[in-house]
Amino acid sequence: MKNYLLDSLSPNNLVLGAGLFDSLQQLINAIFSNIFNLGATIFGIGILFCALMAAFGGEEGKQKFQKGLVVSIMAFTSFLLAKAIIAFVQTNT
Repeated sequence: MKNYLLDSLSPNNLVLGAGLFDSLQQLINAIFSNIFNLGATIFGIGILFCALMAAFGGEEGKQKFQKGLVVSIMAFTSFLLAKAIIAFVQTNT
């Protein structure tokens, strides 16, 4: 028991919370990469749906789906470029 306590007090283990923050960083990266994939998929499905409804839908909803298609494309491109925009702002401030 005494050796375990002395070994746990080694200088390598005295870094406060190093392992905790590494694990937390890995968790956050995994969550955001999954959110990125999910968001890209949702916007892609939205673009496909709006395009199909604008092309083959009824005349009364065609204008709405054309506007929705434009909004979906703008949201999709801004979502894909979000990492590049954030990196650009961080490096140029």
